[in-house]
Amino acid sequence: MHSTCAEPAPRLPCYPARRSRAGLLLVVEGPHDIEFLRRISRMLHRHHSALPDLAHFDDTGRLVFIPVGGGRLAMWTRRFASLGLPEVHLYDRESPPETALREQVVADINRRPGCLGLLTTRRSLEHYLHPATVTEVFGLEVPIGDDQPLADLLARRLYERYARPVPWDELPRPVQSKRRNRVKHRLHTKCVDRMTPQRLGESDPDGEVTGWLAEIRRLIDR
Repeated sequence: MHSTCAEPAPRLPCYPARRSRAGLLLVVEGPHDIEFLRRISRMLHRHHSALPDLAHFDDTGRLVFIPVGGGRLAMWTRRFASLGLPEVHLYDRESPPETALREQVVADINRRPGCLGLLTTRRSLEHYLHPATVTEVFGLEVPIGDDQPLADLLARRLYERYARPVPWDELPRPVQSKRRNRVKHRLHTKCVDRMTPQRLGESDPDGEVTGWLAEIRRLIDR
């Protein structure tokens, strides 16, 4: 019999401990929102240096994104208070009756010193995209209203673009959800990457996105 020796376990790299320099907690609903904010802020920072590049602040530890999911947002109102850091909570407005619950959550956050609660005036972040970016990425012309579920509409339209043996409405919910999530990821990455200051000015004439970023910069620099 031949004896065998186990291969030694690979040595893991050892990194020096880095003291946190976080100046702000940015609380959002999920990873898609993180992608949107990192990418749109980086694009805007290239043209307007006063606006923060959130990707840079995130990568260097000056800002920490915290995705909390879309349900029961009230439980996060004071969850991080013991850390003593400024907080910005940015949540989608969604549609009634959920909107009223979220307005109350944001009001409660704004009562806390050093904290800012923001609620989008549109249904969700992807509703601030320029329609041209959606057409370029998906090959479909879809109007972007303030209230329609954009990812749902696109997932359906993409599915129905080809003859299918099973209609969309008869697909199992997990299958629909998976397709919506893939669409949402592309909206918050590939579509955002096609945004320009000019396009944002047309799709967000009230300057909501730049307003959020200016407030985030103010709290980081405190």
